[in-house]
Amino acid sequence: GSPLIVILIILICVLVFGLCGGGLYGFLLWRQSSAQSNVKLVKQVDTEAADFEANLTSLQQHMQRLNLCLEKEKEKKESKSKKDQKSAKEKEKASKEKKRKKEESSSDEDSDSEDS
Repeated sequence: GSPLIVILIILICVLVFGLCGGGLYGFLLWRQSSAQSNVKLVKQVDTEAADFEANLTSLQQHMQRLNLCLEKEKEKKESKSKKDQKSAKEKEKASKEKKRKKEESSSDEDSDSEDS
């Protein structure tokens, strides 16, 4: 009986240590693969962040170009508006001048007819 109990205890110890060692080895492998997947995930996130930043920069450049175009368009409209106002004033001035000359010429004809 006694050698059988000793062998049984040794087998139980080997089995327990084997299970503990296997569990520890599995845990270490899991941590390592988890760390590797974390590194891959971080690299992927970094890549996506860089792409996002590049897209934002591109968008910002497009917005600046759009703002420049809008400012130029606004300046053109203001310039055209000023020209239109100026030409309207000149037309008004010319029509007033014509009216005045017409009145002068008609008053000259009246005075000529009075002289006769």
